Order: sequence, then C-alpha cells, then structure tokens
Amino acid sequence: MLVVKSIPDLQSKLLQIKEEGKSIGFVPTMGALHEGHVSLIQESKKKSDFTVCSIYVNESQFNQKEDFIHYPRTLESDLALLESENCDCVFVPSAEEMSSIQLPEKFEMGDINDFMEGIYRPSHFLGVAQVVYRFFVIVRPDYAFFGIKDYQQVTLIQRVNRQFQFNIDIVACAIKRNSKGLALSSRNMRLSSEQKTQALGIYNTLQYINSLNKKALTGNDVIKMGAEFLEANYPVLRLEYLSLTLDGELAPFEDLLSPSKHYRACIAAYLEDVRLIDNMEIYY
Repeated sequence: MLVVKSIPDLQSKLLQIKEEGKSIGFVPTMGALHEGHVSLIQESKKKSDFTVCSIYVNESQFNQKEDFIHYPRTLESDLALLESENCDCVFVPSAEEMSSIQLPEKFEMGDINDFMEGIYRPSHFLGVAQVVYRFFVIVRPDYAFFGIKDYQQVTLIQRVNRQFQFNIDIVACAIKRNSKGLALSSRNMRLSSEQKTQALGIYNTLQYINSLNKKALTGNDVIKMGAEFLEANYPVLRLEYLSLTLDGELAPFEDLLSPSKHYRACIAAYLEDVRLIDNMEIYY
C-alpha cells in the first residue's frame, strides 16, 4: 500500500494508473476509520481498478472548535486497517498542502443551508464543498464513494460535481450499523459502552416512525409523534432536529403521506456533548 503526503507524488502515481487505462476510485475520510469506511473501500475495489483513500481532518467543516479539537485521530491504526483491506493508496495531506489548491469564487449551495444540518451547523457545508472540490481537483477519480448517513452531504457533493463538471460517478453507499442498529460513526469512539446503548434511542426512534400506521397522517404528525417517542423513552438524548423529507429532497414534507411516495426521516441528537446523526428510508 502506497502512502503519500504530497500532491505531486500522488498525481504522478495516478497519471501512471490512468496511462495504463485503469479506473480510479476515491474514498475521502477524516480518519478514525470503522467498518462503515471499510464498506466504502470494498465498494471502490469492486467498481474501480485502483482505490485511493484520503485521511484529512478538515477544520473548515467544523462549526464548533471543540468538536474539531476532540475529533479522534488514529492514523496508525487507520493505516493498518486500510492495508488489511488491500487499499492501493492512502493520501495524508497537511493543511498547507490542501490550501495550495485555489478555490473558485462561488459554490452553488442551493437551499442546503435552509434545512437540518445547514441550520444547526453554520458554514459546515461550505467547508465540505471546499475540501471536496480540492480533493476532486487533486485526484480526478472516476468514482467517489460516500456514506448515505451524511444524507445532505451526498446531495451537496453531487452539486459540486455538476457545477464544476468533474464528471465523477458519485456512489452513495448504505449506512453501516452495529448488530443492534447503531449507525457507525467516528464519533462513537467518544462514547462509553453504556452510552452506545443509550444512543440506540436514535435508531429506535426511526424504527418507531417506520412502524406507525401512516394512513391519514401528515408529515408534521409523524415528526411530532417521533419526537414525543424519543423524549418519553430516551430522556438522556437531547433532540436537535427530526425531519421527514421526500427521499432525494431536503425540504420537510408536511402534507398528508401517500403510499406512492418514498420518504426519509433524518435526525440529530446530542448524548452529553457528542452529536450524532442518522437517517432512514420511511415506508408508508
């Protein structure tokens, strides 16, 4: 497994790969890798000839300094895990290296900051757009792999891809969960065993919403019932938002539900000082 820290070294290798007629898959991460990241590496290896994984904790997408400071950094174990998964190349740039790529004057953010994460994490999505743009300029992959747990982020990355005509195949991959249903997240490293059990209230709330008889219910009804369920059964969790959208869209769906449409419930909640997000496709 090749580990590189400089853009010229990475691009020299990738030019060689492209000259050989091989496709490149890209999995950007902030490290603290888990089985969710592994699933992205595995998807890349299925679809592409050469897989690049980046490890870079991007400060500009953290809207709280404390969250950036406490974000787990586990480079040694991350590299060991990637090697065990036969990842071809790992790019570990410095902030100075990344900032050498000039940014465009404007990103077409659309309405992404009007809903859910965009409301509660000011400047987060601009930071994501900037770092993804830089990585796409550097790597120029054929495929890029992202987990659907970051539902809005995938939407934004698709917009960046279209705006700048990178022509990358953006592959949205399923959420990976532990055996009890907790969505895998690097932030789970900050939870004790007891807290991981408590955090299941997020998954159980989504499951409760799915179990509702939705005939004659509106989107507002569903969200109200879901919030009441979480607050009554999991008082240790502090709900930040719970939203029901049409699948593939961001705006809250407030009207009468229909069996002909597909929905997604998105949630963010705090367990003490750890912020967790999740989402789930919701069936009528």
